[in-house]
Parts: sequence; C-alpha cells; structure tokens
Amino acid sequence: TELIKTNDTANTPEKTTTNNESVVFTVANYTTNAITINGTSYTYASDVQAIFNESNKVALTGAKVTATINNGVITKVTNVTLNQSGSTKNPLILSAKATINELTINADYIEVKDVHVTGNALITNAASTAATFNKAKIDKQIIVTESTYKAASLHPTFAKDTTKPTITLKNTTVSGMTIKRNGAIEADDTIPTVTITD
Repeated sequence: TELIKTNDTANTPEKTTTNNESVVFTVANYTTNAITINGTSYTYASDVQAIFNESNKVALTGAKVTATINNGVITKVTNVTLNQSGSTKNPLILSAKATINELTINADYIEVKDVHVTGNALITNAASTAATFNKAKIDKQIIVTESTYKAASLHPTFAKDTTKPTITLKNTTVSGMTIKRNGAIEADDTIPTVTITD
C-alpha cells in the first residue's frame, strides 16, 4: 500500500483507498456535499452527512477520522478523534444525529451532542478543564485517561495531577465510566457504574 505524506492544506489519508476499505485521514476542510481526500472528491451517505455539516466545521478541524469508502461514497465513519479546543465562553460543539464506533476527545472545552457511540468514548489528558455530552448515547464506557502532567514536587504526596476536568452528562445515557485521574462528574441521570483507578 502506498503511503501518502500528510500536509496542512488538504484532507490527507494515511494510505490509498479501494472500495469498501477503511481510510484514516485528518480533516482540513469540507463542504456539506463532499470532502476531498488526496485530490479525490467523495460524497457522503446520509448518516455521514449528518457529521460533516456546516456547524461542525470548527470542531472537526484537525480531527482524525476513520471511515469506510465504497464507490466514491463515504458510507460510514467509525472513529473520530477531536483535536481542536474551544474555550470557556465558546466551547466547540460536535452535533450530529449519527452513529460512530469510537469517539476520542483530545481537546478541551468540547461538547458532543446527539451522537450515538456504539463503543467507548475516550477523554484524554488534553481535556484538562471540561468535556460535555448532551443528548448522547454511549453504549459502553466513558473513559477518562490518566494525566501525563504532574505538578513539580520532590515529595510524591504533593506530586498530584494538575488536570482536573469536569465531565458533564446532560440527557445522556452511558453504561459506565472509568476515571483514571482527579476530576468531577455532573450528570442529570444515574450512571450505572463508576470505576475510579489510580
């Protein structure tokens, strides 16, 4: 398989594509009708088009996407990693009535709305302050990964995590949560299981 070099001006896959093949690419730009990957334009199936809408453009900038392409159509988005952060006053919102397999929030001040995740939703240490799920459905776990950032200290007692995100669940269903660092959970419904690990 020929490898494609990544650049900052186009949606670039990590490998070439054939029919019914999975492709991984980084989102730079798209229209609501099509996305160009390595010089080739691909349209969307209806479920995929719900993801690549106009209002999601900022949230999807720099996102790493795994998708299935068949006969020039992106038929399914399986994995999405969000890498663009919002702010306290202007969180970035990914809103789509669509189903994906896995979701990773690798940025701060992100809200995921209306998305159905059939697998896990992963929140990395890049989400150091806040992440929100609104009207989402997570079939498996929301996993908050351990922090890679430590406060400077020669004494282990004081070398605590400096990233303490607030994870907010609004009208969201999830099978459980696994928390691997300090933080807070705000939910308006019961979470069946919450596992806290060091």
